[in-house]
Amino acid sequence: MKPSSHSVQTFSLVKKCSTKQNNTGLPSLATSQRIRKVNELVFIISRLNKSHVYEGEFRLPSKLSYLGLTLLLTGVVCLAFGEVNLRNVQAVQIGIQDSVWSYAYNLTDGRTYGVDIASSDDWGKPFGSGQFTVEQPVNVTITSPGGGLTTLQAFFYGLPSSSPYYKVGTPPTILYVTYQKVDDMGLTVDASSSQIRFTAKQSGPYNVSVLQQGLWSKEPPDYIMFYEELAPNKETYTLLASGGGLVGTLGGVTFIVSLFRSRGVKRKRTRK
Repeated sequence: MKPSSHSVQTFSLVKKCSTKQNNTGLPSLATSQRIRKVNELVFIISRLNKSHVYEGEFRLPSKLSYLGLTLLLTGVVCLAFGEVNLRNVQAVQIGIQDSVWSYAYNLTDGRTYGVDIASSDDWGKPFGSGQFTVEQPVNVTITSPGGGLTTLQAFFYGLPSSSPYYKVGTPPTILYVTYQKVDDMGLTVDASSSQIRFTAKQSGPYNVSVLQQGLWSKEPPDYIMFYEELAPNKETYTLLASGGGLVGTLGGVTFIVSLFRSRGVKRKRTRK
């Protein structure tokens, strides 16, 4: 019967320890202690050889898990990048008319627009002289292509002049807007915006009128301007955001499925 590796190593260790003798030819005390320790070690090893041991079989994350995580992270990055760029809009002037009480411009259904009403020099005089110390309302109407009417008040304010010789002050500008009536068939207003901002629901001319009723000046505004909010490469970033959401969802589902399929740590009973 071929001796086991444990027996061979133990025998070698005992033989090595037994060769260390004192001058009397007998093993020294230190050598005897080493032999006793070796015997105890041999006893422990023999007990282990007769007992049952368990081996842990550890499984690394599967390729399916790595694929799911990769898809999930890729989708999240694409979705975030697309959403951020879609919100990066630019105001592009599309139409302007000087010194008028009313101005109409053709708008397109589904797009977002803004209206800027600039005050004239005469509008700023009461603010520059200190006569007006709070914001003042200006009545404005927006007529949709279908004839619907939206009424609102734009509140203007300008700083008084700091010079005793120049009473104009800073030109009044719109601080905030309140809506009294909204034509829901013709537009959707952005009530949270401090400016006149809406999304057209019809294609055609939208007419903006500044009413003289209640206005402290008889002069028309300096100009009425339409501008459109545009996101550069909107189609590309919309596709990127939509695709990112789809890929991220697929990656999340794949990763969850891989977790259910994974057996984690498997304990296997073996005999030696």
